[in-house]
Amino acid sequence: MDFKFAIVRIPGRSVINGLTEAGLGKPNYEKLLRQHQEYCKTLESCGLQLIQLPPLEMFPDSCFVEDSAVVNKELAVLTRPGALSRRGETEYVAPIINKNFKIVKKIYSPGTLDGGDILQIGKKYFVGLSKRTNIEGATQFKKIQEEVGFTVSFIHLRDFLHLKSGINALDNKTVLMAGELINSPFFIEYDQIIVPSSESYGANCLNINGTIILPTNFPQLLQKIRNLGYVTKEIEMSEFQKLDGGLSCLSIRY
Repeated sequence: MDFKFAIVRIPGRSVINGLTEAGLGKPNYEKLLRQHQEYCKTLESCGLQLIQLPPLEMFPDSCFVEDSAVVNKELAVLTRPGALSRRGETEYVAPIINKNFKIVKKIYSPGTLDGGDILQIGKKYFVGLSKRTNIEGATQFKKIQEEVGFTVSFIHLRDFLHLKSGINALDNKTVLMAGELINSPFFIEYDQIIVPSSESYGANCLNINGTIILPTNFPQLLQKIRNLGYVTKEIEMSEFQKLDGGLSCLSIRY
């Protein structure tokens, strides 16, 4: 995907107390911060200019900035996170969104919507109905995007925290999918790369200007992608994995 900018937020020390269902223990803050710095360097190496926001200690999960806004070339949507403890994060990303986008919409109560549940492929959006995104929020998002020419489909999730925990686009014709999303009828028109069950965390990847960024230590998946001719880079994400966080979660790209 072609991007010029990425918004990132430096993790605060409170991140070690962030929400998680992973059962992998608490992250090491110093190691997590080094991994975040490497993440930022990798985005820059792929041609992105970073907009770095300061830590928000009152919101432990706020480094997962993707959940607070969904953006495209037409407009930006400020979300309403599904986790009550994260709901105030949006107001702290709003100023930079308002500065960089001419049209800014919002999701309103009782709707909830996390950016991690939104997958864009070309002029199509897929919205995961999850623990964090409800039908009211998804319906508001659908109306906003249809007005600027996108089609929007809803996908009910049983297992994944977010839609992009289990599926991401390598380009506009190829998707990487895992777990409950394998063989989903919503993606029948795309070439599909199946992620081995033992490497499902690797399904959360990024295409930044032609380079596929993956978490390290998923050799089968890495080889599958390389065999198709994609350029790849790997980043250590072990501490973010402990917080149910993936590569896409850590930035808003546009």
